Amino acid sequence: MSASIVELQQQVTNQPENWAARLALADALVAGGRGDMAAMVVSLAPDAPAESAQFIHAGRHLLPINPQIALQYANQAMQLDEMNAQAALLASEACRALGDGDEAEKHYLVAMELDPSLEAGAQELKEWIDGNTTSFASKATVPINVRPLRQQTRPQSDAEVAVTVLDEEDDDSATLVLAALPEPSGLPAPDLAEPVLFAAPGVVDEIIDARPKQRNLFGPRIAAAAAAILVHAALFLLLGVLVIVLPEPPSAEITATAVTEQEQEKPETKKIVVPQPTPATAAVARPTTSAMTAAGVSEVSLPDFDFKAPTEAVAEVATTDLGSSFSVAFQPKGTVQVNFFGIKSKGRRIAFLIEAERYMLTDPKGGIPAYEIVKQEIASMIGKFDVSTAYNVLMFDHFHLSAFSEKLVPATTSNIEKVRDWLYPVNREFEKIGLAAINYPALKAAQEIEPIRSRLLQGYMLAIQYALESDVDTVFIITSGWRHMARYETKEELAEYLKDMRWTEKNEKEWVAAVGKAQTWLKEENDKRKAKGIPQRVIRSIHEVVNELNINVRHKPGPNIEAEEREKQVINAIRAIYSSQNKTKPQINFVLFVGKDEKTVPMQAHFEEIASRARGGKVRILQGMAALKNVTGGK
Repeated sequence: MSASIVELQQQVTNQPENWAARLALADALVAGGRGDMAAMVVSLAPDAPAESAQFIHAGRHLLPINPQIALQYANQAMQLDEMNAQAALLASEACRALGDGDEAEKHYLVAMELDPSLEAGAQELKEWIDGNTTSFASKATVPINVRPLRQQTRPQSDAEVAVTVLDEEDDDSATLVLAALPEPSGLPAPDLAEPVLFAAPGVVDEIIDARPKQRNLFGPRIAAAAAAILVHAALFLLLGVLVIVLPEPPSAEITATAVTEQEQEKPETKKIVVPQPTPATAAVARPTTSAMTAAGVSEVSLPDFDFKAPTEAVAEVATTDLGSSFSVAFQPKGTVQVNFFGIKSKGRRIAFLIEAERYMLTDPKGGIPAYEIVKQEIASMIGKFDVSTAYNVLMFDHFHLSAFSEKLVPATTSNIEKVRDWLYPVNREFEKIGLAAINYPALKAAQEIEPIRSRLLQGYMLAIQYALESDVDTVFIITSGWRHMARYETKEELAEYLKDMRWTEKNEKEWVAAVGKAQTWLKEENDKRKAKGIPQRVIRSIHEVVNELNINVRHKPGPNIEAEEREKQVINAIRAIYSSQNKTKPQINFVLFVGKDEKTVPMQAHFEEIASRARGGKVRILQGMAALKNVTGGK
């Protein structure tokens, strides 16, 4: 074994948290032809890297054997530095290894636009993307059509490759493994039987797939059909008797009488076929404001429950008492009153959109404890729904959208408990902020709506379109506010943009140096906090720290999709999904969660414009953790 490997091995043994030494050892092992052992060395680290460059370096070592973890490392690097071209390129390569051409192309375009010089070394990746995608990137116009519904960007768990792991309590064992590394020629193949470190436990399939199970209705439908035939036969016999006995009555009167009797039979037939819950009649017939309480209603699995049309009385009779279906005039069954952080509205098919980005966890907003309140309040709201109310919960961060269910579900006791479990892991740990860190599947918009292509939608814009495609009537969103949404079209457009902004190579070097200095300071600050047992600091972006350190440097600009286009996108989506099909357009409500000391809210008028155009929606501003308390159950 060469002296450099021995020296590095000893250094890693003595300082297992030293990522610089660990990566240097991994590089030396790769140079010696042992890439598998290098991946093991990287995966044995007791803590995740602290800098974006280290995330990228480690991700490249893991890429050949575990692209899923490599993708997580790339996402972590992009969270620390959104303009990091190497991180985007690593994400593209990881998506290629996972077989996801669309995601690979998206990250590839980002990388090329940020640093065109990377193209020369990524020809093989580009050729693979060209042969495995149906991109619109090279076309002058984008046709409006429907794309395949809800594609996940992550593989199933059985597609993941495992690597040997030692957790933080196994530092001594890790030391022995590293100290016992033999000569390169005799290095044994690593044991790949255990899961890799930092492969975030994520959510088990039973929690992610919260859709109710399908029921077999073949028998009941045959019985209903037979009953209907007998009723019709009896009516025809009765009609014959009436025609003979009465002295030439007008045929229209006889027909009207027969139809009326037939219509009266339908609810009774359905009521017999489908088992009924047994709430007290008085409780069911209360005004809608008290319909939020579902106490006493037994859990009913309703996989085929159709909430779309308010006039479908048969579906309502199947879950409630016959008389209660008509107890409140002009209000469809299942409509509930919701107090969403102070915004009071009502709905029957409801979507809750919750931002999971680090911007929701900054110190002025109360950090992770404040976010726990947000999740608890959402679960409390859903817990007050009636079983005939349909809902879904969407979580979104800058690049990622996940849903509790791929379609709306009824508010049964089972579904309410499942959504609590689904919300629980999100943003509970500083090291696992965001949805990618906990392996929640990523979703996409299904329709192409002008003027923004669906593949460019991010953050709250992507969440809104996905919710509208679910045919909801009310949308509630809690977000930290306006977010940059990149206009990544082609590398030529980005180069032209930077040229117009007079961004030079000197500016680029100065900015990279400033980012490195800010990241080092932030790591030291969080190490101090961690040692004191206080929550670590979450930042909006590295620009924030650069400003605080008073580093005299020009911040790197980025092309942005502006407010007017975003507002037009939402309006066009409502027209395409609702107005074109003569449906009542949905209401969209925003809660803007800002810091306790923020005097103004950036782009507040933008959210007010969207809300006002969406059936008179409302916008409310909450400042800091104190504003979150008792907002749904207060007197």
